[in-house]
Amino acid sequence: MSTLLGPPQVGTMECLRTHERTSPYLEGMRALPTLPSILFRFLGLVADPRVSNQQLSDFIWRDPALLARAIPAVSASPSTRTLPVSQLRQGIAWLGREQLRNIAYTTPLVRSFEPLRMGFNAVTFWERSVLCAYACDALARRLKLPVPEQYYVAGLLHDIGYLFFLQKQPAALREVIARWSAQPGDLLQIESEVLGTDHCRLGLEMSAKLDFEPWLRAAIGHHHCPSQDWDWVTRITCIGSAYCNSKGIDFYPPRTVARGTREREMEEIIRVLVPDLPEEGPSQLLAAMEKTFAPVRRWVLDLLVEFQPAGTKDVPADAPGGQDEAASRPRVSPASSEPRAATIVSLRRYDGS
Repeated sequence: MSTLLGPPQVGTMECLRTHERTSPYLEGMRALPTLPSILFRFLGLVADPRVSNQQLSDFIWRDPALLARAIPAVSASPSTRTLPVSQLRQGIAWLGREQLRNIAYTTPLVRSFEPLRMGFNAVTFWERSVLCAYACDALARRLKLPVPEQYYVAGLLHDIGYLFFLQKQPAALREVIARWSAQPGDLLQIESEVLGTDHCRLGLEMSAKLDFEPWLRAAIGHHHCPSQDWDWVTRITCIGSAYCNSKGIDFYPPRTVARGTREREMEEIIRVLVPDLPEEGPSQLLAAMEKTFAPVRRWVLDLLVEFQPAGTKDVPADAPGGQDEAASRPRVSPASSEPRAATIVSLRRYDGS
């Protein structure tokens, strides 16, 4: 399997039980942090009566921290708690202005903006998250999987564990990057040695604390352990994460390899995780993800500028992706599709209690 996927994760069943422990990184943290430019712009939009609740929801839809705050709010509201994932975006708008304002006021800011390596700092985390979200959405639509919103949400939130490292241990995270750069190996093991845990386990623990549904926890906790045994959401998230790596949008220095080599590696990953595709299927899926790259990068670079005046531009439209003719789409067996009835947040613990 290509190294674009990152190292395999061991002890997956034990990892699913990490929510039974409390990591020191989660102590005193009630919400995921976001960037000042994002939060200040959102505050400006909330204060502008010309901006609709749906536009506010569209903005939240592109930020991991704000979306992670909104999901439990949707689950707790009597009018939205039973909504399926396909209506999550609308459900956020239905929360109302006061609740959306409260989300803005209670979201913390990322403290560290020192570069983690040349050309990479906290801002790049957002670019990676948004690109992965749109890549996963494009794959789901191309494969005609039900509820593509599930795949978008999983892609956007898959690396939330890194937010805690950025907030509490940026110097230690730089050490992890330096060690991996000097001698590439098992990334999650290096993170555990330096930081005491890895970003997958930490993200999984936070997702359990927020009472996310099992399909979302699995994608967050296991995007480094690709297997055909996982559900579609986790497998597609693995591919989306690998695609970001192939584009060099990652914490870790990209390998100097030809574009053709990267594309062949991505096609290999797709063949393993999405079996039974026609011969041209992997290249078509890769092309679908490629269509999201330029629009997402333009949107991120336009928005993630520190001190940008709030409320000065319209909320941007969705980046295109996965909108090609249905006849050209690779197909998957209907028997392998996810049920449409998946909800956003579980109202019970993962173990059923």
